[in-house]
Amino acid sequence: MLLDSIVAHTNFTCIQTYGVLYNLNYTFVAAQRRGLKVIEVIWLQPDNAELNAESVRIGIEMAHQYKDTIIGVSCGSELRVRNAKEIATPLIVDCIQKVKQAKVPQPVTTNDYYWFWCEQAQPCQPWTEVMNLVDYIAVNVVAWWDNKHSPACAPAEVAAEVNLKMYRNAVRAYPNKLVVISEMGWPAGPTEGWEPYGYSELNDFSNQRCTGYANETNQNRVIFETLSMMKQYKVPGVTFSAFRETWKDAKEGDVGAFWGICDNTYPYNCKQGIFPVQNYPVRRPALPNVGDWTPIFPLFPGDTETAPPKPTPVIFPELTAQSIPVPIPPVQQSKSSPFVPKKSTQQPIPENSKIEEPRTSAAAPISIICSALLLVLLVVQ
Repeated sequence: MLLDSIVAHTNFTCIQTYGVLYNLNYTFVAAQRRGLKVIEVIWLQPDNAELNAESVRIGIEMAHQYKDTIIGVSCGSELRVRNAKEIATPLIVDCIQKVKQAKVPQPVTTNDYYWFWCEQAQPCQPWTEVMNLVDYIAVNVVAWWDNKHSPACAPAEVAAEVNLKMYRNAVRAYPNKLVVISEMGWPAGPTEGWEPYGYSELNDFSNQRCTGYANETNQNRVIFETLSMMKQYKVPGVTFSAFRETWKDAKEGDVGAFWGICDNTYPYNCKQGIFPVQNYPVRRPALPNVGDWTPIFPLFPGDTETAPPKPTPVIFPELTAQSIPVPIPPVQQSKSSPFVPKKSTQQPIPENSKIEEPRTSAAAPISIICSALLLVLLVVQ
C-alpha cells in the first residue's frame, strides 16, 4: 500500500531504503512488482559487528537477486554524522571492500552529509580514504541543519540555493566522480506551539532562533525549488523523506517526525505542488540579508565566476504562496490534511500477483523517494 501510494500520487520512480534486515528485504520484491527502482542502503553500526556482518551478507544477496531493480548500493548512511572519523571510516571501507569482492553489478558508495564528505573543511577537501573506493559520491545536502550548525541561517527563501551550493562545492572536490544528492528536504513542522510560523532551530553560534521555519508552505517551497534547480542542471538526487515517521521525534528532536511528503496513515496520500512545472524559471539574482551565503552559480568546474552558463537565465521571481503556479497550503494549517490524492494512471497490480505485506511500521519499508533522474545518470555513467 505504501509503494502503491508513491506510484499513484508522485512523479518518482525510484526509492532509497535504509537497511535490509527485519523484513525490509521485502521492499525489493514489492518495488519490482510495481516497476520501481531502489537504492539499497546497508545499515551499519559501530558497536555491533555481528549485525553488520549479517547486513552486508543480506545486502550482497539482494543486490545479486534483484540486479534489475536495485540500481545502487550504499555502505552505511551518515556514519560520520553519528561517529568520529576513526570509527566510521574503517566500517565503511570494510563494507565497500566486501561488497565489491562479491562483484555486485551496481555502483557502490556511502551516503554522508556534505560537511563530512568535505572533511569539515572550507573549501571542500576530498575524503581520501573513501574517495578511491566508491563509484560515486553520495552527499546529503539539507539546508535546514545550517540553521542550527552554521554561523549563517538558511531560511526557506534561499534553502534551494544553499543545497545546490553545497552540491557544487562537492563537485569541485571530486571532479572525476559522479556526485549525487543522496538526501535533501525540509521539515513541515512542528507548528503547534510555535505559532505563527512554525518551529525554528536555536543556532549554535548566535544562541538565537533562526528565521528558517518548519511549516507546510516552506516544505513545499524548498522541495519545489530544489527539484526545479536539479532538473535544470540535470543534478541527480533524492528527496527526504517519503512518509512522515512519527517515531523519529525521540531521536531527531522536534522536526524528526515532519520530513515526509506523504501521510503515514491510510490511505497514505502524498503532497501535490512540489514537482517542477514545464519551463518554470529556476534562476534568480543574489538575495540580500541572508547571512554570508552567495549565489551558487556557477555550478560546475569550468564555469566562469562572472558569467552564467548558457542559455541566458530567466530571473527567478520572488515566490509567495500566492505566486507559485501550483497548489501551496498556507502557513496557518487547518485541521484538514495537507496531503492531496492524485488520480493514478498506473495499471493496478493483478490480485493473483499480490503477496502478504510484512507487519512493520508505516514508515519502515521506505524512508526516501529519489528522482528518476538518478536512475538515468547512474545507468549511463
